[in-house]
Amino acid sequence: MNVCMIAYAQYGPDARITSYVKTVQRAGGSVDLFVLREAGKGASEHDGNVRIHYLASKYQGSQSIVYMLSYVFFFLKALCKVSSMALRRRYDAVHVHNMPNFIIFSAVLAKVL
Repeated sequence: MNVCMIAYAQYGPDARITSYVKTVQRAGGSVDLFVLREAGKGASEHDGNVRIHYLASKYQGSQSIVYMLSYVFFFLKALCKVSSMALRRRYDAVHVHNMPNFIIFSAVLAKVL
């Protein structure tokens, strides 16, 4: 089973994401995970049958407009990267973890395929 997971969150500190990934791993599946970059991480890494793609850094400021733009930037990067990966690798399941709801559209091509 090939699973695509998208989350506007960091993978390591988020227990729900790590729990879902471990569940897929125990079932013998592989995961392409598209998340926010953690400190000290590159653009991507492999952890067994999990490919982690870091798309953007988490915004930590107080300006609302910049915060909203960080969501839009993540959405656009996820849309491009997930669509590209979906053309090369068919997904059996697509899981978008979080708010805002419009991020689900970043997986539209993966879901259609």
